[in-house]
Amino acid sequence: MEPHANTPEVDINTFYKTISAKGKAVMKQRRSQGEIMHKAPLGYKNARDKDGRSILVIDPKTYPLVQKAKDLRAQGMSIRKICAVMEERGLRTQRGGTFGPSSMLKILKRQSVHAQGAIERSSTKP
Repeated sequence: MEPHANTPEVDINTFYKTISAKGKAVMKQRRSQGEIMHKAPLGYKNARDKDGRSILVIDPKTYPLVQKAKDLRAQGMSIRKICAVMEERGLRTQRGGTFGPSSMLKILKRQSVHAQGAIERSSTKP
């Protein structure tokens, strides 16, 4: 007797397309309910609300530093100088390193995110 004799024949491509469609539908539903489906950007932390949904909350340690970096850029400070100032103030990467100019530029260009997860598109250039 074959090991999978009672298993119905299913085309593997159809199987993967079905699984993919189901996964996409679940993700779309969760996003529509305000759940955050990604890792929190610098300045925020992932948390759960009272209903168990994933949300963003402000990280009191890094949020003020990110805002200060954005303010310094708005005042015309160079990206390299901002990196140096943020290093002095203790802003670090997840691995404990310092931010280089390209990483800092990405942070400054990133959209503003409210604590409840709504995204505000930045209209100013960093």
